[in-house]
Amino acid sequence: MLNIFKLDPFYDKTEEEWNEIKMEILGEDNIVNLKTSKTLDLKEDNEDLDDSDVEDHTEVQDMTETDLLRLREAIY
Repeated sequence: MLNIFKLDPFYDKTEEEWNEIKMEILGEDNIVNLKTSKTLDLKEDNEDLDDSDVEDHTEVQDMTETDLLRLREAIY
């Protein structure tokens, strides 16, 4: 029953209630800090992408477990 969409006729009202609950838990200062930190992180990420001298340190991980399969074949 979780995979069924049900239209909420009072969507705006429930959203306001959830926003009030969020404000009670986090407080307005924390919400503002979270939003500003996200925008600063996005700006920093964009600046990092613009730098041409930044080296790409991507690490490729083998998730196919071919070494384990070869070991099992050798044992059996």
